Amino acid sequence: MIGARRQRGSAVVLMVMVMSVACVAVLVAAAVGHARITGNRVRSMADTAAVSAAVALGDGHANPCSAARRVARADGADISVCKVEGEDVTVSVRYEYRHGFGMVIVKTSRAGPVACG
Repeated sequence: MIGARRQRGSAVVLMVMVMSVACVAVLVAAAVGHARITGNRVRSMADTAAVSAAVALGDGHANPCSAARRVARADGADISVCKVEGEDVTVSVRYEYRHGFGMVIVKTSRAGPVACG
C-alpha cells in the first residue's frame, strides 16, 4: 500500500516531461524548416538580381551591378559580390536571417546569354 501511494501522480510528471520534449522538438523542426525556406528565397533573390544585371548588360548599361543591387535591396538583401565576365554576370546575395540565431545566408547565381545551336 505504501508503494502505491508513492507512485500516485508520477504518470502526470512523466507526461509533462514527454510533452515538453515534444514541444521543443517541434519548435526546432519549425526553425530549421523556416531557415531552409529562407535559403531558397535567397537563392531566388540571387537569380533575380543576376538576371536583371545580365539584362542591363545586354541593354548596354555601363554598370549592370547597380541594377542587381537595386533588385536585391528591394527584396531586403544586399549584394556582396558582383562580377561581369564577358557577357555573363555573377552575383552573390547576402541576407541577414533575423529569426533564430541571426545567421547570414549568402547565395550566388550567374546569368548571361545562352549560345543557340
